[in-house]
Amino acid sequence: MKVFIIFSILIFLAGFIILVVYSVYTLIQIKKTAKEAEFVLQKINKNLENVTNISNEFKKVVSSFVPIILSFTAALSSGLIKFLKGLFFRR
Repeated sequence: MKVFIIFSILIFLAGFIILVVYSVYTLIQIKKTAKEAEFVLQKINKNLENVTNISNEFKKVVSSFVPIILSFTAALSSGLIKFLKGLFFRR
């Protein structure tokens, strides 16, 4: 019976040691992966800043044209309405 208990304890300790080794290895790999992810995210953040700057400049350009486009749209729609009224509602 003592041999069985000693054998069971040895198997348990061996399994526990294997579990600790794999856990340490996994944690080291997670640390490496986190560093790589941080590096990639820093690069993406720099690129996002460039995209944000470009989109802000594009927004400024488009915003300067919006009043002109709206005035042309208003003029064209009022002219079109006058033309259609004259065409369909003659007296």
